[in-house]
Amino acid sequence: MFISEVIQVGSPAREGLFDDWSKELQKYVMSGLEFYSPRKHIFAEWEGFHFAGGRMIRLNGRGSVLQVRKKQHPEQKFCPVALFQLDGAVSIKQSGKVCVVEPGMFVLCDLAAPFEIQRDGEWELLAVEFPASTFRQSAFRQATALTMNSNSSVDRPLFDTVRNFWDAAPQIHPSNQWKMLDSLRALTLLTTSFQRAADEYKHVRVERAMAFVNQNLDDESLCAQKVAESQGVSRRYLDECFTRSGPSIDAYIWEQRLTRAAEQLSQSSLSDRNLLQIAINLGFKCPSHFSKAFSSRFGMPPSEYRRRALADCRPELLEPTKPH
Repeated sequence: MFISEVIQVGSPAREGLFDDWSKELQKYVMSGLEFYSPRKHIFAEWEGFHFAGGRMIRLNGRGSVLQVRKKQHPEQKFCPVALFQLDGAVSIKQSGKVCVVEPGMFVLCDLAAPFEIQRDGEWELLAVEFPASTFRQSAFRQATALTMNSNSSVDRPLFDTVRNFWDAAPQIHPSNQWKMLDSLRALTLLTTSFQRAADEYKHVRVERAMAFVNQNLDDESLCAQKVAESQGVSRRYLDECFTRSGPSIDAYIWEQRLTRAAEQLSQSSLSDRNLLQIAINLGFKCPSHFSKAFSSRFGMPPSEYRRRALADCRPELLEPTKPH
């Protein structure tokens, strides 16, 4: 059954004592939250209900500033919540990100991680606290503190659904609670914050893969599959990450090997190193393979490139040709 609780301090016409409200609220809202306000007398109201292991909460009130901080509880590792702003503005700080959420906007937060909320003036919001198992923790945390707007056709379905569920809560049978939770989860995964988080995650994955390539250019067996295994992902996924913003992983490996070869051929300190040594050290199987690939990339064989570089030719005269 849904459990509904209403806690109120003061009234719209007369403010009450903040401390009484905040202590009473902590019995019902997410455990470990601490509330602060420089104004001791405010109007505030809290109402919420439980469903399928989660909660839906409506908060509204009036106060100069309201801060919410999370106590550290080792046993509580993850507590996902979505905050939907209905009136007023709220400033949220979490994971090094700061965002301002205005009416019609919403944001994701992890209540088990350090965060702070500040509200000015009158405010009203809806909050959906999800069970910890609802989302993959790493993906959700990437999406935290990234604002979404109900004006967006992608984000609006979740905003509208949360408001509709709040209104319909008394009529929703307990046996349908999981359907309600599944709907909210699916719509949350479709929001722009999760999309941006996925793009950022792929960007970081590409940077780590590039670093691995540059550290292992002398490995003849270096290939896309080996790079993917080093990152704990499939080759198909890694290639998808690369091709979103540039060449494939295979093309990147060859580009780095040829670029490193050109650098070594240009160094007078390595002038005594023959082409065979350079080719083998950079993972090429044989001199002919190296010479053909180098000529295709730079428009001249490696021996000619070295001759010009060591003769102190101007770099712009050796501008490499772009691969087709």
